[in-house]
Amino acid sequence: MTTLQTGSPESIGFVDVDYVSAKTGETGEGLYDILAKNKAGTWLHECQKHVAELRHLPPNWDSYGANPVDIGSIANALEFIDMLAEYPAISAPNVAASPAGNVAFSWSWNEGDRELDVEVTGAGMIRYSFINESEPNHDAEGQTAYPEWVASLLLRR
Repeated sequence: MTTLQTGSPESIGFVDVDYVSAKTGETGEGLYDILAKNKAGTWLHECQKHVAELRHLPPNWDSYGANPVDIGSIANALEFIDMLAEYPAISAPNVAASPAGNVAFSWSWNEGDRELDVEVTGAGMIRYSFINESEPNHDAEGQTAYPEWVASLLLRR
């Protein structure tokens, strides 16, 4: 993943997205979801649009002082989901903005038994929290610069 410090959305390859009618809803954890729900294998383009749309969130978008989403976080998140889409077994994530100004993704599978929350920073770090309710000793939390580590969590069955 690369780190992007400056540049316009157009200069880093964003498509011009007119997706103002995105559905949003509070998760109860200070994140607002812009859901990207498609079948596996067809979700990448829609997810890219949702991530790119986050650049339009203004400061204080959650009325609790949230930062606007960092352009570097958006660029790194786009690279991250491009890599994840190479794995057919990985399904579409929920896409959100974090109050810290990063792009966030979440997955839930096995009827909510397993959950993975990820935040991609502008510096290229990926913060993650993996919860496996049926096997708590497999829970994992931390940060990495390697998106393959996150893919390995998503591919656990």
